[in-house]
Amino acid sequence: MYEAVADDVENYCGVLAGSPEAIQRVRGRAHVKADPNPLDVHCDRHNTVHLAFDAALTLARAFCAAEPATVLVEIETTERKWSQEVKHPGEEYVAGLLNNYRAS
Repeated sequence: MYEAVADDVENYCGVLAGSPEAIQRVRGRAHVKADPNPLDVHCDRHNTVHLAFDAALTLARAFCAAEPATVLVEIETTERKWSQEVKHPGEEYVAGLLNNYRAS
């Protein structure tokens, strides 16, 4: 989901990271008013904010509800790409990914 946001935030191993301004912009776009639990937020020495999995998931759900088209474009593009790849010899492994994630 965060790849579609294009706002200088990244999700790695369930932790959402970005500048305080970028996190605030995403929160604003998601219409999230309440601050996350202080135990779920960490700011490192480089002034990068890290949101724990629960806070990142809550924010992602709110963003998907607020801007579904932004997220669906990325998902539909990936699904079309995988549908084309699975037709080529040697790319059969994509069929499993496509079957698992298509219904999601």
